[in-house]
Amino acid sequence: MGLFGKKNKGSAPETKLKVSVNKDGDTYTVLVEGRLDTLTSPQLEGEINNIIGNAKKLVLDLAKLDY
Repeated sequence: MGLFGKKNKGSAPETKLKVSVNKDGDTYTVLVEGRLDTLTSPQLEGEINNIIGNAKKLVLDLAKLDY
């Protein structure tokens, strides 16, 4: 850590994403928490691709999404 608790230059910012999938019949709810960016978007894309063929209804809950 650098001055004032900031990371030193050259350190990549920490990116975290939590994706939870809840199934209720043929409705899938995807809860996304954390930061969505170019580093974490493949994780979300993978989760959606895994369920899209089985879902008649897809709900994205982005209430806890930071970006």
